[in-house]
Amino acid sequence: HHPSAKKALLIIEHFTRNTYYLDNVETLAKLLTASGLEVALGSFKQDEIFYTAEGKALDVHALKNTGGHLETAQGFRPDIILLNNDMTGSLPEILEHT
Repeated sequence: HHPSAKKALLIIEHFTRNTYYLDNVETLAKLLTASGLEVALGSFKQDEIFYTAEGKALDVHALKNTGGHLETAQGFRPDIILLNNDMTGSLPEILEHT
C-alpha cells in the first residue's frame, strides 16, 4: 500500500499474441484506475496497440530509462511499477540501474 502514489506503470509482455492475457491486462489497469491511480501500460519494445479478446484496444508505450528512473517515451513517470512479465529471457538492460 503506497498512499502517496498517484501514477502506476504496468509493464506487460511485448511478445504476446494471447488475447486473453491482454483481457487480464485490461482488467488490472481498470482496477488500478478504480483505486485512484493514473495508469499507463509499458513495454520493452516500441509503442504499439494491442487488442484484447473482446476487441478492446490497449495503448502500450515504449519505455526509457532517464537518470535511473523508468518512464514512458511520452514522459509518464510512475510512482509505482507493476511488472506483469515473466522475464523468461533475461533482465532487460533498461531495468538495470533503476
